[in-house]
Amino acid sequence: LLSRGRQEIERGEFALATETCREAIGLDPSDRTAQELLGTAEAGHHRQQRVAELLALAQSHQAQRNFQGCLDVTNEALTLDSVHPGHLEMRRLALDSLERVRQFEQHVEAARQCDEVEDYARALEHLERALELDDGNADAVELKQHVATKLDRRNQLSACLEAARQQLHSEHYAECVDSAQRALQLDADNAEARTLCAQATEALARLERENRLLTQARFHFEEQQYEMAIEGAEELLRLSPHHAGARAL
Repeated sequence: LLSRGRQEIERGEFALATETCREAIGLDPSDRTAQELLGTAEAGHHRQQRVAELLALAQSHQAQRNFQGCLDVTNEALTLDSVHPGHLEMRRLALDSLERVRQFEQHVEAARQCDEVEDYARALEHLERALELDDGNADAVELKQHVATKLDRRNQLSACLEAARQQLHSEHYAECVDSAQRALQLDADNAEARTLCAQATEALARLERENRLLTQARFHFEEQQYEMAIEGAEELLRLSPHHAGARAL
């Protein structure tokens, strides 16, 4: 029985070894060797039970995304059984998960900083990388949508301003006003949009006055009211010195 008990202890079969040693002591209660083996077997059995309890706890922590808790539990278990395959694997998983969390938080923080300085494209890059690490994170998804909306809004604003600049340059004043007003709908405080809108509106008003003066001057000319026609043409030329219609009159 003692020989069998030793072999069971060597194989780590502590529960069986405990029963064997108790059987040996039952035959000879004074056998000190049997009592020592029983102590070793019981200690090993208790250690195995604790390691098993810790494995279940570690798995629970990992499933609940309590990665630091999982790591703490596996480290405790490995002091009891340094080569336990289950705990070695749980420790690897916990360390990997913690590293992913660290990288995720790093990318999200970088994205927030980029968002604050309106570097939206860079912020989206960081959020894409963060979501590769944790694609179900609601906060990162919400932040990505928020940043994407602001980037789209800024792109629309830039397009409206560029269109308004070109339209003002090519003297398409009505279209310029429309583009500038769309820009102001996107950003009511945009100074350039306000300036473009004001310049185009002023130009439209000037054109309207010029057309009115030209129409009146032509009417006077057709009615042979030449002095009045000349006065109208001169007033028009003061507004627009190179006006072809006024010069023709």
